[in-house]
Amino acid sequence: MSIAEKSSTLTTIHHSTLCAHHWLKQIKTNGTTEEFGAYYMSLAENQRTAYDNEAADLVATDKWDKAVRQGKMN
Repeated sequence: MSIAEKSSTLTTIHHSTLCAHHWLKQIKTNGTTEEFGAYYMSLAENQRTAYDNEAADLVATDKWDKAVRQGKMN
């Protein structure tokens, strides 16, 4: 199962979900869950925190659906 398929079943928006969307769109279109896990764990703490903050802001401003496709890699 690809990460895109798993992400579509998530009900809770999480910073790693945001990162996964950006990763799939900009780096590895057909990436697997395992590949994303390795990528995500290689990020510095400040990069993961940036995704957490961005995801919280998108949820708070009700912009998750629109902004997630155009986001930047942290």
